[in-house]
Amino acid sequence: MICLSVTGGTVAENIRLIRPYLSKIDAIEFRADRLDSASVEPISSFPEHLRAALPGVRELSGGVILTVRRTRDGGSWQNGEQRRLEVIAESLRAGYSHVDLEIDLEESEAGRALAAEARAAGVRVIRSLHDFTGITSDPAEAIARLCARPGEIGKLAVTPRSTADLARLIDAALDTAAREKIVLGMGEYGFPTRVLAPRLGCYLSFVSSPGHSAAPGHIDPATMVEVYRYRDVSRGTAVFAVIGNPVMHSRSPNYHNRRFSDDRLDAVYVPIQVDRIEDFWTVARSLEILGVSVTIPHKQAVLPRLAQTDGDVRTTRACNTLVRLPLTETQQGGTQSGGSHLESSPRWAGFNTDIAGFLSPLRTITGRKVAGMRASVIGAGGAARAVCAALRSEGAGVCVLNRTVERADALKREFDLAASGGLDAGGMDLLRRYSDIIVQTTSVGMEPLEDDDPIPEFSFAGHEIVYDIVYTPEITKMLGRARRAGCPIVTGRTMFEKQAEAQYALFSGVLSEFTRGRDRF
Repeated sequence: MICLSVTGGTVAENIRLIRPYLSKIDAIEFRADRLDSASVEPISSFPEHLRAALPGVRELSGGVILTVRRTRDGGSWQNGEQRRLEVIAESLRAGYSHVDLEIDLEESEAGRALAAEARAAGVRVIRSLHDFTGITSDPAEAIARLCARPGEIGKLAVTPRSTADLARLIDAALDTAAREKIVLGMGEYGFPTRVLAPRLGCYLSFVSSPGHSAAPGHIDPATMVEVYRYRDVSRGTAVFAVIGNPVMHSRSPNYHNRRFSDDRLDAVYVPIQVDRIEDFWTVARSLEILGVSVTIPHKQAVLPRLAQTDGDVRTTRACNTLVRLPLTETQQGGTQSGGSHLESSPRWAGFNTDIAGFLSPLRTITGRKVAGMRASVIGAGGAARAVCAALRSEGAGVCVLNRTVERADALKREFDLAASGGLDAGGMDLLRRYSDIIVQTTSVGMEPLEDDDPIPEFSFAGHEIVYDIVYTPEITKMLGRARRAGCPIVTGRTMFEKQAEAQYALFSGVLSEFTRGRDRF
């Protein structure tokens, strides 16, 4: 289920927040602690006003959840605990389907009495535990405690601070699959748990209206339904991902989920923020991820785990696409003798679709005449490796410039480039000499660094072809300067679409194999 959490200061404002999304949600959480008034009247009358203003609310399968959140749990209630419990008790027979009660209330007589009143009123208790600072030491044990009382739904909402935290939370959700629960990771590291809630066996996931987020990581109902295809996700849905740090800016979920939808494939594609690549392999194993788009800064870090590679990966020593390989005969033998697929480390094939994606728009703008041109590449990471290899293969003379000169020098030696340097005055002199094509491959200019320019000291003359592989925003600060100077420009969106098309062919291929023989994976 999708539950819209509303945080308006008045009943009328909350109705306004709900109205545009009524067809995309299954339940409503009324955050009564966010009301401007501390009076009980708006809380006890909210379901009645809501159903009168929006008759379609009566058809919501999940009903209306009452939540009066304390400040220590991330809420805004300021009128004391005794008054909070009184307000909840006075509203239990107002037409709410659920009420959120914190786990520690079970330790007090008043809290136990409130839960008993809820049960007597036919209101289901959501037994919650929130942590906005981190993740509990044993998430599975916490879920078990939250789900211990018959008829109650456990809710664990914590804040993963790393990919390792996310892995622990996902494993805890999967290990408690039989329990009726809500398990959510807040913030960017926890985002996958929100869109994969059905895959993790969770009761519901929360969303908010734009500009009125109830918790870190909420997206709006339209994005949940239309981009992440939440309605189609089940425990058997195949998972694909894009990994990076940062990664939430990525447009890859929009592209790949649209393609999955158009082709009517049971698959979903999610962003996963990864700080340590070693911890991602745990997430990939637990979710049985079939394919991965790899972005900054992991295009080289994934190489040691690849069982197979294509020629472009071998040339560039960088990989932007992973596809899961079937189990070996030895691994299949292990599962047949009682072992689990999850006990086997997945094998991966690595591909690089960046080279073809990069060259396609460049050939168009140059009329396929790259040979003999002098090009500068800014950056020395995985994307720069692909760009250098592509330009060299087309016969261009290439200079690489990087903030850390040693990395630029290493790339020059490896790819036999014409020159290398830093981003200082000497580097700008090289840039002027190798300025037929200027390619920017770093994260500078990408959200949230959109106000930054990797070469602010360089003045464009108007003859340079300026190419930025960043695609969010489409026109970076550097591209904007180049365009105003009269330069032909190539945006990262064009490259993104070309390389994503090649990635999708790989992803749909492994999904077809997986569908025909799931036990082989």
